[in-house]
Amino acid sequence: MKEEIRIKNEKGKTIYAVLEWRGKSPGPLVILCHGFRSFGGTPQVVKVARKLREEGYSTVRLDATNSTGKSEGKLVDFTVGGYVQDIKLVVSYVLKHLKRKQYILIGYSIGGTAAVIIASRDRRISRLILQSPTYDLLAVFEMRDNFALLLKQGWAFEYSRIQKKQVKIGVAVYNESKKYNMPMHVRKINCPVLQIYGSAEDPRILKLNRKFYYDLNTKIKNRIVIKNAGHTLHQDRDSKQMANGIIKWLNKIN
Repeated sequence: MKEEIRIKNEKGKTIYAVLEWRGKSPGPLVILCHGFRSFGGTPQVVKVARKLREEGYSTVRLDATNSTGKSEGKLVDFTVGGYVQDIKLVVSYVLKHLKRKQYILIGYSIGGTAAVIIASRDRRISRLILQSPTYDLLAVFEMRDNFALLLKQGWAFEYSRIQKKQVKIGVAVYNESKKYNMPMHVRKINCPVLQIYGSAEDPRILKLNRKFYYDLNTKIKNRIVIKNAGHTLHQDRDSKQMANGIIKWLNKIN
């Protein structure tokens, strides 16, 4: 079963998402949230969603507005707050549509940031899975080679491996991120959490990943470090290891 979803957000922009499951009826619901300059149809997201469906789960892959997928908007206007609102709208729609009360939330990179913010407030989340969540948004943007230019002119180009071209990002995501107290949000999470990241990430990002895990107060928390993998897990073997690790973890704590 495959169903395309299109709903309007509070700014009138269309959010695009895909709901899928195998068999006669939907299984436990999983929402997958892509990273920055990305969308729900990337191989890293698609492979994990496919593995989940093979194991009986229903999956929703959404494209944030102001991103690079089928939702409306321009990447230069992307913000975490906008992404959070898009996810919440999709969640509300699908829970009502499938008559469900709980869901599992998966976030990749900055999608993990949005997932953390949501999970700190939404007790309907039964499990939270985060692939290298961006814990300190300001610090991560300040690491970028084009950061000075981004501040000076309000935008900058950077290369997208997914689109294989230069894309235009805006300073809005950096400025808006100043209002988020991520350690506070992390401490409020009380559902089981699985964190996944690669051992070959930038050492500064690895340090933030370790700090995130340390700051988690939830009773059940686990992590998987994928050997020799970078931030995006773009290698096929890395995505497979993430997918298999997620299934093993879900089976273990269910």
